[in-house]
Amino acid sequence: MGDFNLEPETEPIQKIIDSELKDAFEAELNLGPVGTYNAFKIGENYERRIDYVFYQGFEIKSYKNFSLRIQDTFLSDHFPVVVEFE
Repeated sequence: MGDFNLEPETEPIQKIIDSELKDAFEAELNLGPVGTYNAFKIGENYERRIDYVFYQGFEIKSYKNFSLRIQDTFLSDHFPVVVEFE
């Protein structure tokens, strides 16, 4: 898992997806914006997904990308991604 600074269609990410690892983003219960990068910009359309959780050997329950703001400020330039496995 981590900040790969690469979007899903790039070759390195595709190589990971084509391996035996699965992308948690594909969870049936997927909440929040698609993008994980916000550049500290409020009110944008967040489409740039550059943070990932890859896995194998677990059942995925949910993928949640939290776009939480506090006093109209993001705490980071990336949204926290929380994945639940069983």
